[in-house]
This record gives sequence, structure tokens and C-alpha cells, in this order.
Amino acid sequence: MRTKRDLFSTYDSRTIVSNRFKAFCEAKEVKGTCFFPLNPKGTLYLFTATDILEFDSERRGTRFVDKCGTCEKFKSVVGATPAYLKELPTDPHPTFYRSDLEFGSGREKNPLLFVNASLAKLLEQEFGNVLHQGDVFGPD
Repeated sequence: MRTKRDLFSTYDSRTIVSNRFKAFCEAKEVKGTCFFPLNPKGTLYLFTATDILEFDSERRGTRFVDKCGTCEKFKSVVGATPAYLKELPTDPHPTFYRSDLEFGSGREKNPLLFVNASLAKLLEQEFGNVLHQGDVFGPD
């Protein structure tokens, strides 16, 4: 896998980051990060957030389709954006968050990723416009 980008998503919504992005997070002591190496050179990482925000599926109108009687999970979870959270983060320290719900179909379900305002500013300074509207929550 070759790329010059520092942050991107795969077709199944996995977040991949560069070594530069990982180093940035470590240098800025960004909270809520977890990196899994994807290649022997250590140039690409699977990224996930560890801090969880509760998604308000009722307010958003999220649909849960085909619940499995064995595992109690749904075949599809549809209706992620715009995101509605039950509570906004209050920690001013730069932090990544993930939704408690995973969205998608079959085995290709993943949580939404969010950042607080302090991390959004740092990301924009270092990487430019990598965030989408609705990715940033919390006090300035």
C-alpha cells in the first residue's frame, strides 16, 4: 500500500495513518489513540480511538436492521451522520474519541471518529484540512 497522505480510510471504513501522524500524536501527547503496525517498515498504522462517546441513536433516527438471535448484533446499523451525541466532551486536552455504536453492514461496521476542539486546531496546523464537518465536538 503506497500513499503520500497521512490520514485516510479504506473501503471498509478502517482508518489508516502514517508514521508522521503517529509521531505527531505522540509528540503532542494526544489522548485516546491506539496504533497497530501494518507493515514491517512501520510506515503505516491501523488507527483507532479508545475514548468513547455515547451516540444518540434515537435523536438521530439510526436504524438497526436484522438483529441476530444468537449474537444479539445487527446485520446493519444505518444513520450515522450528522452525528448526535448524548454528551459533548469537556476535556480540554487534545483527544480522539470514537462512538459507542459501530455503523455499516455485515463485518464492515466501524465507529465514528471525533476530535475535540483543541486537537482539531493542532491537526489543522500540522496537516491542513483533514477533518470533515461534524468531526469536532467540545468547548473551544
